[in-house]
Amino acid sequence: MKVRCLDALVPLVLAVMLLSGSAWATARDDSPEVPDQTLNLSLAERLALARDAGLSELAQRGEAARDSAVAAGALPDPQLNLGLSNLPVDSFDLEDDMMAMLMVGVRQSFPAGQSRQLSREQGELAGRRFDAEYQAREREVKRQLRLAWTGWAYAERQLALAREEAESFEELVNITRSRYRSGLGSQRDLSRASLELAAVEERILSLETDRDMARAELQRWTGRLPADIRPGEGQLPAIASLNRLSERLVDHPLLEAARHQIEVADKGVEIARQGYRPSWMLEASYGYRQAREMDGSRASDSVSMMVGLSLPLFTGDRQDRELSAARADARADHYRRMDRLHEMQGQLEREYARYQRRLELESLFEERLLAEAGQYLELEFSAYRADRGDFRDLIRARVDELDYRLRLLQVQQQLAESRIELNYLAGDES
Repeated sequence: MKVRCLDALVPLVLAVMLLSGSAWATARDDSPEVPDQTLNLSLAERLALARDAGLSELAQRGEAARDSAVAAGALPDPQLNLGLSNLPVDSFDLEDDMMAMLMVGVRQSFPAGQSRQLSREQGELAGRRFDAEYQAREREVKRQLRLAWTGWAYAERQLALAREEAESFEELVNITRSRYRSGLGSQRDLSRASLELAAVEERILSLETDRDMARAELQRWTGRLPADIRPGEGQLPAIASLNRLSERLVDHPLLEAARHQIEVADKGVEIARQGYRPSWMLEASYGYRQAREMDGSRASDSVSMMVGLSLPLFTGDRQDRELSAARADARADHYRRMDRLHEMQGQLEREYARYQRRLELESLFEERLLAEAGQYLELEFSAYRADRGDFRDLIRARVDELDYRLRLLQVQQQLAESRIELNYLAGDES
């Protein structure tokens, strides 16, 4: 009676293992619903953006650039001049010389041409460049957060699948051991089943390492440790055609920042041109005298006005060189933006090609490989149940199906990562 019970249990357990694999193939996302209060992708992105120090740095740099622009457009501070004029050195007495006087004056300098206005505009453009770099940093933070989220989510799924398989293999080992003790099985079957169980347990340890590393990376960005939360897939934006992605690529904030840097450099060229114009200075002073006139009255005080101009006559080693350097900087910034655009376009095309191949690979796994692996497992199960098959072939078929299921999850993770990279380059479709 005991032997018959064991014979009845083996097909039952194998059928459960077979059905579990088939059910997974038809329902890819069997994770439980995530409660509203748990960490989801949208909340994780907000947390990552709120705590990123790089965004705070760029915000402060933008504010500094705008304040500096206002300062650059202001006049230089006036100068207060105090002194003595025509003081006799034999007596050091203001009354001994009619021209001796105490002087107080104010001097105001005016930069050449439109330098002040252009410098202010240049500073405002620098502020816009930092604003664009801020937006680029936001994209980068979202990209890193989404990659960490995806790595964590699929590590959890692979781990759950491996643990499910471990339970099935453990049950099979127990049944095989019982069959061996009752004389129906062989030591080879028991060893094979135990070996495959150990292999699954080793894979679980590796997957747990991947999960813990992904969890730590997610915590680095969000400041929260999702200890017992089962992650959902998260809603990543859809992918448009390559032409549409290329059109959106030119609006990338990094390219916008490079464009603003070109404008900053162009303003530098205009500022350098102002060096050919004279700067000027206005000075007014008042002189107080103590000496007496011939009739005994105090000599009258004096007022002086002065205008000074710079003379940019010898421009070869200064103005010409400054203008040439400014033009070279502007050209360099233009070439840098072109190089970055070409580089990002190449990244976009390469990632889109990978994305298309991974779509095809996902379809191959879902439509053929998993179906054929399940059919082969069923045939091996039927043959073993009819005493025409080998136990090792049955185990191997089960292991192969597990490998295909795990590899499908890996392909789906790579697909999600491709979508993340493409949306980083071209921006989320609005």
